[in-house]
Amino acid sequence: MSFSDQFPWTLGLWRFLTSRPVCVGLLCVVGSIALLAASFHIQAAVYTRRVTAVARVMAGIRLNRTTQADLHRSLPNLQSLPSAGSCAPDVCYYVSVGNLWNGPASNLLEKAGRLGIAFPFYRTLFFLGHRFARFEARFRLRSGVVSEYTYKLQLDDGSFSTPGLLTLDVQGGGDNELRYLSDSFDENPEYQVHSFHKWPDKDLGVRFFPGAAAEQQSHAFQLQLSCMQRSQGCRFAREILPAAYEDMEQISFAARRRLDGQDALSGSYSCGSGEALSQTRHSVGRSDTSE
Repeated sequence: MSFSDQFPWTLGLWRFLTSRPVCVGLLCVVGSIALLAASFHIQAAVYTRRVTAVARVMAGIRLNRTTQADLHRSLPNLQSLPSAGSCAPDVCYYVSVGNLWNGPASNLLEKAGRLGIAFPFYRTLFFLGHRFARFEARFRLRSGVVSEYTYKLQLDDGSFSTPGLLTLDVQGGGDNELRYLSDSFDENPEYQVHSFHKWPDKDLGVRFFPGAAAEQQSHAFQLQLSCMQRSQGCRFAREILPAAYEDMEQISFAARRRLDGQDALSGSYSCGSGEALSQTRHSVGRSDTSE
């Protein structure tokens, strides 16, 4: 007895599945999914290009030297921030790129959440190449020159769990009294790289001041966003700013050796902050001698 005799319904099912209308429908579905995935990857590529273009311009800014005219010439799409509030009496501008809290995908994800299918819907979007991201850069001008500038990049990591985002926060200039204090501060007070202790793999921050070496400042703007094109996306903050992360590792290592009494104040870290770092170490050395 043949298989078709034992299961006669399979023949009818096979004929149905191989019929022209069904084949055309399946091809349309597969084609639509492929087209959607391609559009997501193109969107990620365009986003990467726009963000890196702004980052390249920011890498060329010099604190207390770049003028308002230079800034507008480099970033013609700047928008003004209200003079009231934290910006007063200075002049502030910003530029924003992203879809983290708005857009069709965000609206659909919100509706999926009401139906209790937010996670599988999000994972499907992520697998197809969609990335939720937001980039915002801000510039504060005082007396006609840039006195402070920052950017924050937030990018989903595909986990759909807390924190669920990679966050990179960079600030140049600002209030000297609000410097990020840590064990490695004395190693390089003009250039500091840190991560949030609760999620060190998901967060990376850089802060520098006019005394920081130009090479170090450039590390804060060397964004590597090619991971957005991968199927697993970007998983760690260090993937996006590898040069700044390497600086943090080297500064922390030098600080640990100094605190452990190994090669104390020997200047073993070669990427110091120049005169400001030398003065800091000299003052520490004098205090140690006086004791």
